[in-house]
Amino acid sequence: MIDIWHVVGLRGTGSDRYSASDLFVPERHTVLRDPEIAPRQSGRLYCFSSSNVYAAGVAWLALGVARGTITDFTQLATEKVPRGARQRLCEIQVIQSQRAQA
Repeated sequence: MIDIWHVVGLRGTGSDRYSASDLFVPERHTVLRDPEIAPRQSGRLYCFSSSNVYAAGVAWLALGVARGTITDFTQLATEKVPRGARQRLCEIQVIQSQRAQA
């Protein structure tokens, strides 16, 4: 283990570094991220690399944050009247257009 953690906070993240020299790892203890065998089907769906699969697997986070933001903004817009304005945010056409685009 190499001591690299010299900060005031966030010790619980477990960030560490290690190195090994002249170490033999038997093939049975290794794993390939993307197998070297050809896919059984020729379609594009079967050409996904593991990185693509991981990205698709965590896309829910970005979509969830976006959906939550739009939902919260919609609720806020139905109640808030900006200072100096006579209308609620939801009654302003520019706000309606930008929310629709989002």
